[in-house]
Amino acid sequence: MSLARHFDLVIFDWAGTMVDFGCLAPVEALIAAFARRGVMLTEPEVRRDMGKAKADHVRALLGDPRTAAAWSAANGAAPTARDCEALIADLGPLMRDQAARTATLIGGAAITVQALRAAGLRVASSTGYTREMMQPVLERAAAQGYAPDHLVCSGETAQGRPSPLMIYKACAELGVWPLSRVVKVDDSEAGVAEGRAAGCLSVGVAASGNGIGLSAAGLDALPLPERAARIAAAGAALYAAGADVVIDSVADLVPALERYVADLRQPGPCREPVLLTPGPLTTESQTKAAMLVDWGSWDGAFNDLTAAVCRDLVAIAGGGDEHVCVPLQGSGTFAVEAALGTFVPKGAKVLVPDNGSYCKRIVRILGYLGREAVVLPHGEQEPADPARIDDALAADAAITHVAQVHCETSTGILNPLPQIAAVVARHGRGLIVDAMSSYGALPLDARSLRFDALIAASGKCLEGVPGMGFVIARRAALESCAGNSHSLALDLVDQWRYLQMTGQWRFTPPTHVVAALRTAIDRYRRQGGREARLARYTANCAALIGGMRTLGFAPFLPDALQAPIIVTFHSPADAAYEFPEFYRLVRDRGFILYPGKLTAVDTFRVGCIGAIGAEEIRRAVAAVADALREMGIREAAPK
Repeated sequence: MSLARHFDLVIFDWAGTMVDFGCLAPVEALIAAFARRGVMLTEPEVRRDMGKAKADHVRALLGDPRTAAAWSAANGAAPTARDCEALIADLGPLMRDQAARTATLIGGAAITVQALRAAGLRVASSTGYTREMMQPVLERAAAQGYAPDHLVCSGETAQGRPSPLMIYKACAELGVWPLSRVVKVDDSEAGVAEGRAAGCLSVGVAASGNGIGLSAAGLDALPLPERAARIAAAGAALYAAGADVVIDSVADLVPALERYVADLRQPGPCREPVLLTPGPLTTESQTKAAMLVDWGSWDGAFNDLTAAVCRDLVAIAGGGDEHVCVPLQGSGTFAVEAALGTFVPKGAKVLVPDNGSYCKRIVRILGYLGREAVVLPHGEQEPADPARIDDALAADAAITHVAQVHCETSTGILNPLPQIAAVVARHGRGLIVDAMSSYGALPLDARSLRFDALIAASGKCLEGVPGMGFVIARRAALESCAGNSHSLALDLVDQWRYLQMTGQWRFTPPTHVVAALRTAIDRYRRQGGREARLARYTANCAALIGGMRTLGFAPFLPDALQAPIIVTFHSPADAAYEFPEFYRLVRDRGFILYPGKLTAVDTFRVGCIGAIGAEEIRRAVAAVADALREMGIREAAPK
C-alpha cells in the first residue's frame, strides 16, 4: 500500500521521539538550572509542560505556585521577569550539553525514515530546543543515519507549541499543502495538540517519550504488567491530548500508518470494527484474502490442503505419529459435542469440574447425549482443584472420563491442566480437554500431557475465521471408539476413517474456512509460533488491565488467575451505566466488546486475542473513557 497516496510529509519531534529515549536531557537540564538558584524541582513538575519551547517551559515552571514559593524562600523575593531571563540564559549551555550527551537515535528511527523516503514522503522536524541547543544533536543524529529535510526550532515562530505555527512554517518553506497530508509525530501532549491544531494526522509516541520518562533499559527492567500499565497510561494521555494514533516507539510508525490508511479505505458504517471478543476475532488481511478463491471439495488440491492443515494442527499441539487431527464442520461447540459423543460410550460416567459457563455447557451436552455427568462445583474465581479431582476419582471407580475446560472463557480463568492431566492419568481414566480458547497460545504439549481428545477451533488463537472445529486425538483412543457416537454427522471415528481412505471430508467442507486457516497457520509460524503469540496476548492483557484500572474499572479475577485471553470487568456502580448504551458508544468508536456471562455479578468482557496489539488496546481504552464521559459516568468503580 502506498503511503504517498495519502501523505506528503512527516514531521518528527526530537527528544523522546527520535533521540533520547525517555526524554531525559531537558529534565536534567531544567532541574540543574533551577538548582543553581536554590530551587529543587521534581521530575513530574518538569515533565508537566514538556514539549513547549524551553523559554515557555521556564515561564510555566516559575508560574507554578509551589515553584514560586520555593524561589521566594531561596532568593528572598518572588521571581521576576529578569530572573526568568537569567534562568533561560543559564539553561542554554546546560541544554546543549545534555542534549548532545543523550542524542542517541531511538531504535528503529533511521529505518523508519528510510522507509518513509522510499515510499515517497519527505521528512521534517521541529523541536522545543533552540537552534544553538540543536547543533550537536544534528551532528550526532546525522552520524547515525538521520538528517531531516527541514528543521524548525524554538524561537523561530511567534509562538511555540501547542500552537501550530512551527508546522505552518515547515509546510510553507517546503511547499507542502494541504495540512491533512502531513503527519506530526511527537511524544509530548503539547506536540500532539500542535499537530491536532494544524489539522495534521497527529501520532503520539507512548513508550519512548515524556509520558513514562525512563531509559530503554529502565523500561525493559520493569515487570511486564507494570510496563504495560505505564505505557497504557501514557497512551491514554496522548489520546486525551488529541492523538489520532498512538504507537510505542517510532519503529512502529510505518505499520501504524498503513493500518490507518487501510481503515480509511472502508468509510462510514463499512469500516471494520476491532473485535475485542474471544471469537470471532479481528483477522489479518492476508487471512481474509485467502477466502477469495473457490475450491472443489473433492479436488486433489483441496484434499492436500486439508491434509497439510491437519498435520500442522497436530504439530502445534506437540503431537507425533500417535496423534491424529479430525476436522469437523461448524463451531467449536460442534466439535465439543462430537468429542463427548465419540469418546464417551453409553453407560460411561464423566467428571466435570465446573467453574464457569463452558463447563456447564459440557454438562448440558452430556445430558442431551444420555451420558451421566458428575459435577464437581467450583467458584467462578476458583481454578479447578487437582486434589479435589483426585479425591473424586478415588471415591468413584465408575467415573470413566474427566472433561476439563482449560481456559474458561466466561471469566478468563486458567485451570491447571498439566496437574489435572497427571491426576487423571494416574487413575487410568480418559481426559477430554476443551482447549478452545487456549490452543495456539497457552502451553499445550501432547508429549507431556496425556489426553484422549483435545478440542479447539479455527477462529480462536490461530486467528483464522470461524467455521471449523477440530479434535487432536490419541490414535489408539480414537480407534477404540467405533460405534459410540449418537450422530452420523458428529461421528469422529467415521470422519477420520473416511479422510484416511479418500483424503476427503464425508460431507461438504467449509472450503473457504480451511483455506483461511492454512494462511493463518502460515502467518502464525512466520510470526514466531506459540511463544510469540502468547507474548503478544500477554502484552495486550497487561495493557488492557492497566489502562482500564486507570479509568477505575476492577477486573473480576485476581491477576494470578487471569489468562491473557479475555478479561472480565465489573460493571460500574454508577446509576447512569447501562451495558447496551455503553456497548453502542464503544462500538461507534470502532470496538466491539462482549457482554458478561456470570449469573451473580454484573460484568462485561474484553478480549485480548486476535490480530491486534498494544496500539489497538490503548485506542480501545480511550474509546471506553470517551463512552463513560458521554454517559456522564465519573466513577467506574464496581457495584
